[in-house]
Amino acid sequence: RPNSAEITTTNGYFITPPICNIELNKTYHVAMVYDGISLRFYRNGFLMSQIAATGTLIQNNFDTRIGYYDLQAFNTQFIGYINQVRIWQIARNQADINTFMGTPLPNPMTQNGLLGYYSFDNLLNKQGNTAFNGTLNGVATINSTNPNCTFLADFCCSPNTTSQLNKCSNTNLNLTSRVGTSYSWSPSTGLSATNIQNPVCNATSNISYTVTVFNATSNCTNNDIVNISVNQAVISNIKDTTICNRDSVRLIAPPGHIYSWSPSTYISNTTINNPLVWPPVTTNYIVTITNSLGCITKDTVLVTVNDCGCEDSCNWSLTGNTFVKPTNFIGSKNNADFKVRTNNTQRMVVTSAGAIGINTGTPLKLLDVNGEAAVRTLPAAAVNDKLVFANTSGELKSLTPGAMNQYLSGNGTWQNLPTGGGGGTVTAANQGVTLEGTTVQLGDKCTNGGGAFKSDREVNMENFNLYFNSANTGKVRIGNNIGKERSCPDLQSRLELDTRGLKAVNDYVSPQPSLSGLRFTDLTAYNPTVENKYRGVLSLDEDGDVIWVNTCCNELAKDDQITSILERLDKLEKELKTVKNENTALKSKLNQTEVVLDYKQNILEQNIPNPFAETTTIVYSIINNFSKAVIVFNATNGQVIKSVQLNNAGKGQINISASLVAKGIYSYSLIVDGKLIETKKMIKE
Repeated sequence: RPNSAEITTTNGYFITPPICNIELNKTYHVAMVYDGISLRFYRNGFLMSQIAATGTLIQNNFDTRIGYYDLQAFNTQFIGYINQVRIWQIARNQADINTFMGTPLPNPMTQNGLLGYYSFDNLLNKQGNTAFNGTLNGVATINSTNPNCTFLADFCCSPNTTSQLNKCSNTNLNLTSRVGTSYSWSPSTGLSATNIQNPVCNATSNISYTVTVFNATSNCTNNDIVNISVNQAVISNIKDTTICNRDSVRLIAPPGHIYSWSPSTYISNTTINNPLVWPPVTTNYIVTITNSLGCITKDTVLVTVNDCGCEDSCNWSLTGNTFVKPTNFIGSKNNADFKVRTNNTQRMVVTSAGAIGINTGTPLKLLDVNGEAAVRTLPAAAVNDKLVFANTSGELKSLTPGAMNQYLSGNGTWQNLPTGGGGGTVTAANQGVTLEGTTVQLGDKCTNGGGAFKSDREVNMENFNLYFNSANTGKVRIGNNIGKERSCPDLQSRLELDTRGLKAVNDYVSPQPSLSGLRFTDLTAYNPTVENKYRGVLSLDEDGDVIWVNTCCNELAKDDQITSILERLDKLEKELKTVKNENTALKSKLNQTEVVLDYKQNILEQNIPNPFAETTTIVYSIINNFSKAVIVFNATNGQVIKSVQLNNAGKGQINISASLVAKGIYSYSLIVDGKLIETKKMIKE
């Protein structure tokens, strides 16, 4: 239409705002442009009005009509002359429109985006698409003469406008006017400038501005009025305050409609005007107040936190503390464990019951250390002043106060040594006694009873006894019936077993006959070597006893064995010489004979390197006389990624570039004449 443009899209109906009307009996140029963002209306090449618009143009089966609006309920005809019509499928800009606005369109068949072009000397579409040729309807005629064909690209002046704006008393407002060549704002009160299109207004009370805009292009002058209504914002001046650590204070904001406090920590409520706060350190609280008119006011209150000597209620500093009193402590006041961490990993815990655990979160003792511990630079110990590690559970045990004759058993309990007779004897029944630097006697001294065991000191070894010969330090004898008096023999060995303690099957003759089944005599490195007069050796009999026997082989047998060995060595030397000669002849023959190698089986080798980051190589071997051979690459889901056809028999290789595949695990298979030979996996890093 001459004064506006209208479209209907999938998002609704759109029409450009009204402008000044056309004059009758005058030729105009009008254009409508829609680009999916806005609908623009041009007259005589000037952008007269526009409106935001979105959506796809509605398509229907109506005929496209020029000069006639065909609607069942309302028909409108254009009364006048139409010189040209151009329909485009691209959004034209203002420069495009002005280029051939008053003249015929040149080369219409090559114009980009042109769908239809009509000049009405006939009904043809001069763009060239004959499907868009027209027909004549009603009383319309063509080849008529426009009596007012002179075209003047003038511009009509729009009427003056009056607008109403609201602003808050504590904020600025950006004003704007219509586009022109020069501007003049009056009065200047509260304006950043009076000769620009967009001055900033900071007025604090209601005011009305008149802006005079002159447009040299259209030779139009407009006097537009802008009325400003100022809404009063909340005035806030909350006083800063000071509190002691762990104390609280109530902050009071002036009356408003909506409140928002930040930060949101250590505050009772962030949406009221009077919240309670208890920050542990000095904190700035910011309140945003919105009144019923929508005006926003921000204010800041500083809450300074001091250490007022508040004993255990104060925060403790890691760099030192003042006002420390005997009641200060670090720890919990409820039924909770106290934990110590480094690198966010728990290292120590003091449970609510008082047990201390190091490297364990569940201590089972008053002190439970899970790992190695070291005790350094201990002072000289007094009597009974000892720290003892006891059983395999790692429990610590201490001596009973005043106890002088105690030993620690294998199960971690203290046992009292019997007294009298120069000391006590330890009964070791299943307790694994380990004593260092202490003399332990089992049985009487040889001078007092001949080494017999008393009932409270005996070690039961199936009714035979064990004793240490005190006359020969470190020598042990097994034998001697329980309670039977026996003189102490002068032991010749470190360990001597009486026949009553260990049965001897083999007897032997020696300078010092012995009835023991096992005897080692003077086997120390300090004793001189002795001649082996008996040509015997140590051996085991059928019962597992150590016995002394004669040598196993006579001299004649040894000579026969040596002769046999020499004969076999001579035979091996001759055979080795024969093999060397044959090897030399074979090498000579190989040098004179052409060797033809043929692959006897199909082989697929592992790719190298694997895993790979850039490239990897796969080596394969294929026998002769095959029809088709391929290497197929698959992803883990079985999808075929690539297939490489192999054309030649023998040994070959293919190179894989890392750029062809993503990181992951893949498989590759060799298939010869439809038969799967082998499958291997490769990894791309």
